[in-house]
Amino acid sequence: MDAIEYEYNNMLMRESVTIGAETEAYAADPNGMGRYSSVGSEAVEYDGNGNLSRCGDDYYIYDPQDRLRAYYRLAGDPNEASVSLYGYDLFGRRVSRASASGVGDNEGELQQSFAYSGHRVIAEYDGSGGVQKRFVYGAGIDEVVCMIDVVRPAGAGWTESMSDLAAAWLCAEGDLCYAANADYVDNTEPNMINIEDLAYYLSEYYIAERDAAFAEEYCGYFADELGSVVMLYSAEPNGIAEIYSYDAYGSVEISDPNGQPLDESAAGNPYMFAGRRYDSESGLYYWRARYYNPALGVFHSRDPLGYIDSMNLYAYCANNPVNYVDPWGELPSITRTKHYRRNKYNTWQPKTPKAAEKAGWRKVSWPKDIYHKQGPKASRRNQKWISPSGKCETVYDDNGNLVTDSVDQGTYNFYPASDAINHYKYDIEPYILWGNSPDDPTDKYDRILGTYKGELQ
Repeated sequence: MDAIEYEYNNMLMRESVTIGAETEAYAADPNGMGRYSSVGSEAVEYDGNGNLSRCGDDYYIYDPQDRLRAYYRLAGDPNEASVSLYGYDLFGRRVSRASASGVGDNEGELQQSFAYSGHRVIAEYDGSGGVQKRFVYGAGIDEVVCMIDVVRPAGAGWTESMSDLAAAWLCAEGDLCYAANADYVDNTEPNMINIEDLAYYLSEYYIAERDAAFAEEYCGYFADELGSVVMLYSAEPNGIAEIYSYDAYGSVEISDPNGQPLDESAAGNPYMFAGRRYDSESGLYYWRARYYNPALGVFHSRDPLGYIDSMNLYAYCANNPVNYVDPWGELPSITRTKHYRRNKYNTWQPKTPKAAEKAGWRKVSWPKDIYHKQGPKASRRNQKWISPSGKCETVYDDNGNLVTDSVDQGTYNFYPASDAINHYKYDIEPYILWGNSPDDPTDKYDRILGTYKGELQ
């Protein structure tokens, strides 16, 4: 990619983007903090709730909860027109997606539904309910590690109705009811069996016959520090399926193993920048609470949390996308690597409580020390001390020895507790997400409640 230069105003809004010798100007909307009225020669519009509803030939429709329900593109050539529809469940998770393009092109239809574990998609299904892909994750919410592509023969399905299956076995052709006690007679009519025979077939043959019709192809993910997928590898001889590169704000270029550019992922990979799902039809990323536009570098909707971290309600990661991530589309956070490395700033820790007191450190009490009293019962007597700046910490056991294990150790704070918002955003939330280090044995619930009672490392 060519070098890109960005210019911003004091509202964290772009004023221009320069790529090579070409500069594109961004005009701010005077009626909205963080909104644009135009980008280059393209008009930008917003609906009554502040959602971006138009950018050039691209149009967006939202529901009363500010969720994107439809995207459509108008073009001079009808064959380039497209429409996409999106559905959500009661938890606000996107559970369906349907797209079509061209003039009456049924072959262009794409219907998908999604199954979740918490807020992570673990499976994709086609319009008939057949599984297409499954996904495996690591510890991070957007840390996808494996995509399992399910290859289904024509006509095969995972969700065959048990009612239809039973009707085929228990009813003669044309009958409207079951004959549960009828006996099976081979090659004669009526061809019926009883419930016991059906159960035997299901347990001994049906599952094996169904599974034998399917094949699975595995692809693994390589990601960078931000969690952006940079390579997809497979069991093919050269191992590499696709390569991904991004500009600072997540606009993606995809290439095959030979470096040839691709318009979209040939492998059907939906996960790209910062580990989020990319919709190739619209060029947007689905970012849970909102949709993100990498070309503009902004979210399409206002921050659901309001002005908690910025006066610009549309900015992505405070215009610092190379150092911060935002898993929920609500609040930026530092990257995992930066979080794990923070203790290099915890440069001097007094060796004893007496030395800490002499140096002006202060001892803190419950509940501010709860995360440093986990593990065996003896750890409940640990003491936590904080430096005069509020940034450095040290922890001592009941005998006054420095605690250095991965769970209870003192950690560096990018912001002191007196700066509550930033302290939570850059110190507490990353700890809850990832722990103190890769060796931290606690899980998310331990870190929220401070209740880990296992061994310390």
